[in-house]
Amino acid sequence: MIIRGFKHADRYADDTFWRIPGGRIVAIGVSGIAIIGTTVGIHYTFTLPFRSDTESGTWMINLAAIRAVNSMICLRSGQLRSGRRFPVRQPQAWIERRGNG
Repeated sequence: MIIRGFKHADRYADDTFWRIPGGRIVAIGVSGIAIIGTTVGIHYTFTLPFRSDTESGTWMINLAAIRAVNSMICLRSGQLRSGRRFPVRQPQAWIERRGNG
């Protein structure tokens, strides 16, 4: 977003709604504050339990389990998409050349 505004300033010259007054320095400062605030919010969301009756250790174990399952699903789907096992219909001429048809 920061790079977009400066690299393509001519495209967004007429954009008045999203314009931050104060120039480049203020825009970078506002973006930096937003990045830090988002990072802190994500950190506290994932390190502190949502309910008071859940212990911190249990919360972290649950998050680790969710992350492990999510990672396995992402890795497997990447493997299927990049490998030969991805179910893409092959052209008939390609199948006949390989001798599988």
